[in-house]
Amino acid sequence: MSDALNAIRDIEKAIVDYGSDITLNKIVAGTYNPQTGTTSGTTTSYSMKAIVKRNATASLERSITNNVTVNTYELSILLYHTEEPKKDWKVIYEGNTYTILYVSPVVLQNSNLIYELLIKK
Repeated sequence: MSDALNAIRDIEKAIVDYGSDITLNKIVAGTYNPQTGTTSGTTTSYSMKAIVKRNATASLERSITNNVTVNTYELSILLYHTEEPKKDWKVIYEGNTYTILYVSPVVLQNSNLIYELLIKK
């Protein structure tokens, strides 16, 4: 196993051992039904652990300094997931639903399995 994969596994273990419970809701838009005027869609929920912080990592803070929309974030979440979260997904934490403002993949030897999300209610 490569050093990068070992590092990813170490981070994943730390998140599982010390993280907080969250639910990541993957929302997939469906098709529009002109007869009913509604759009169907599906939501897949992933219960997982994540590191929840009030501040983003220093490197991410520097990269979003001039982004007014992203600067309104309330929490930073570090999580392990096999699929990159999208901005239209939702995060449930301590009974509150949060919108994803920004997704920052942590890249280790071309592997994106760790993500930092900036979220707000």
